[in-house]
Amino acid sequence: MSTTSNKFQQLQKVIIKKNITCHDYTRFRVVELIKKKTEKFTRVYRAVFKNKTTVLLKLFENNELTINEVINELKLCHRVDIHPNIIRFNGVTRNEGDSSIIPYLLIFEDVNGGTLRSYLRENSQHFSLDEMIKLSLQIANAVKYLHAKGIVNLGLHSENIFIHNKNIKFTDYGLSNRLKRQDVKYQYLRYYKKSDVYSVGILMQEMYNNYLHTKYVVDPINKYIKIYKDCLQIELNSRPEIQIIVSNLKSLIVNCNQNINRHDLEFAHLKNSFIMQDFMKYNSIPLQESPMHINNRGITLDRHYSNETSTQNDEYFSSYQDNTNVHLKNISLK
Repeated sequence: MSTTSNKFQQLQKVIIKKNITCHDYTRFRVVELIKKKTEKFTRVYRAVFKNKTTVLLKLFENNELTINEVINELKLCHRVDIHPNIIRFNGVTRNEGDSSIIPYLLIFEDVNGGTLRSYLRENSQHFSLDEMIKLSLQIANAVKYLHAKGIVNLGLHSENIFIHNKNIKFTDYGLSNRLKRQDVKYQYLRYYKKSDVYSVGILMQEMYNNYLHTKYVVDPINKYIKIYKDCLQIELNSRPEIQIIVSNLKSLIVNCNQNINRHDLEFAHLKNSFIMQDFMKYNSIPLQESPMHINNRGITLDRHYSNETSTQNDEYFSSYQDNTNVHLKNISLK
């Protein structure tokens, strides 16, 4: 039996063991490709379930490396409870119609506002102070929550954070658990946590750069600048813990008397609105070819996709890289 076959069996076992719901693929209608990441061989599509519920479908090209990716992502999604600023995982669906992709597609809630970066560009003329602080707090809250779950080194940037109803949604997280597909030794967690703090600082700075300044809010702005500059300190020990950032942003909101709903200050476990009455578990799914194939809808699955924009984005993201990660390459893992 090949290594790939063994990995696929592991994937099936994870789905069964974690009791992950598998939905009937024929009930989904693919609408559009919204994200294509060549380096991970993944695709994200927007689809409609039962002609009424819009969701995201994430697929992976079929090879040993990406099977590892799916296994890891399923485990991470299972560990993360429902959080208002983390995209909601809604199970999997199985498509046997295309051997070039892993049959299992991951289902997530839809987002309606694009990436954080595009949102900032489109709203730069009316991006307010209260919105900037609110979104910063939501980012810090989500990082704090993931750290509490043991998920670190998130690799965050404004292109993998989305906006939904003017609120933050993390769509890709847990990068550290993909490092050599092993968990990081406990004594090195602080390095990765402080790297996440650096990423929070970069995101806050990017929002600040898109904020339309006004002379009437000089003091709050100075406090905001201090928070993100503390996150960008070169020395790891000089950067604050994530809970301190959350506390400082909450204090800034209270002191500025911003009109921000209390919901944005606290964690909330929202009821999952993705309800499917005709769901089925993995072991009851008929292994038959679906009548709908993504690549028959005019959507290319060519792994050699590239364009000028993606190249420019990769170069831009490289400037976000925290120098800390360079020194972590030689840290031994389990």
